[in-house]
Amino acid sequence: MKKGLKITLIIIVGLIVLILVDTLQAKVFNNSPLLKIREYYNGGETYYIDKGLLVNHYYCNDSEEKTLFKNSKYDCPYEFIIKEIVDTSEDIDDFVCADSLEEFYRDDDYVYYYSCTKSKYVLVKYTYGYKETVTEALKEKRITIKDLDDYQIKYYKEPINNDEIPDNYIAVFHGGAGEIVYETYIYKVDNKQSNYGFNYINVTKTTKSYGSDEWNAKVTKRGTVSWTDEVFSVAEKNYAYSYVTLPNDSKTYTIEEFMTMFLMN
Repeated sequence: MKKGLKITLIIIVGLIVLILVDTLQAKVFNNSPLLKIREYYNGGETYYIDKGLLVNHYYCNDSEEKTLFKNSKYDCPYEFIIKEIVDTSEDIDDFVCADSLEEFYRDDDYVYYYSCTKSKYVLVKYTYGYKETVTEALKEKRITIKDLDDYQIKYYKEPINNDEIPDNYIAVFHGGAGEIVYETYIYKVDNKQSNYGFNYINVTKTTKSYGSDEWNAKVTKRGTVSWTDEVFSVAEKNYAYSYVTLPNDSKTYTIEEFMTMFLMN
């Protein structure tokens, strides 16, 4: 083999080994590759990306770091740092608000209302530019009710009667047998949005005595879900998954029958 060709092959093999070792150390230790080009970002959650030959190393504004192969896509996680919470309806000239209390959140102890129908106007704005309704931010636990107090957002609250089962439910899932049965009550959340979601109440009923026709009912959980398929998951986890009844309807429906009806609506 000619000397020049041999040297060329040694150099090529050496470069390949160097690239592989560099890539390996970057992946194993979550480091930047040594052979890289650093690209800074002005805005967003990414501070810079070290672009190597086979991997990219992401450095985020919250100091999180991630090394991935170049065919993988990665977005630095957003930090939900509140910039402000505002009632934008106050800035609308001649704003007309439907004169009725609007529920926007509930926890284990209280139901929270606006003085009128305006949930889509009460917004949380974050430092990186994203904004969403207070209703959504509370549901996702990105803010608390105390944050509303800090930003002087007006609302009313009522204590929850933990034994109360409101009669405006749209369906009841049933399960269990004998001396203990389980029920899941489903309520439509009317928040004037297309993805209205559902509230649910899980109830466990036990007979007052063996063989009795009288029952003790205990509310075991209240909550909210966003999508129709989650309604069935909640009922199944509550063991209320044998059949379904509807208000003002004497017929009982199988889970499959109700699923078809429910998803179609």
